[in-house]
Amino acid sequence: MGPAPPTINDSESTTTITVVVDSESLIVGGAGPMLSWNDPANWSEHVVPTFGIDTTINAPSNYTALITGTPIAQAASLTIPHGAATTEIAADGTLQLAGDLTVSDAGKLDNEGTLEATGNANFTGPITNNGTIIVDPTVDLNVTGTITGTGRFWIDSGATLDFTFGSKVAPGTTDS
Repeated sequence: MGPAPPTINDSESTTTITVVVDSESLIVGGAGPMLSWNDPANWSEHVVPTFGIDTTINAPSNYTALITGTPIAQAASLTIPHGAATTEIAADGTLQLAGDLTVSDAGKLDNEGTLEATGNANFTGPITNNGTIIVDPTVDLNVTGTITGTGRFWIDSGATLDFTFGSKVAPGTTDS
């Protein structure tokens, strides 16, 4: 996404430039402790993220960003910093990422539904997967960190799933 073309008003000889937002932060926009991903009021620019928007969870840790039902949640990338709200994909929810997923230290991503890598990406940090992680066709996904839970991976035709040295796929396992 880039800036929209300038609008020129010849009668006043002024130029107005509209800038399109390309990043979005989840904030405490509504009542907690559950914050709906699909509610524009919960986002800093009041825009629900799409594949063109890099996304950061900035709400405090006593909140949960909840992805549920439809529409399917999307983002260009997702960053969950240390101390931020938990991001939870409910059993009926889907999060599609066109790029990287970064979960820092005590940040939390809990997947009970579907987490889908639609473009080449790195998944970094602790992830709890009790749902399904899908790697789309011809996508290269590199996992760094620990993935716990009883969920599964769905690796499509031509996709590559690589676990970096030191990453783990289940509690108590050794390097994958």
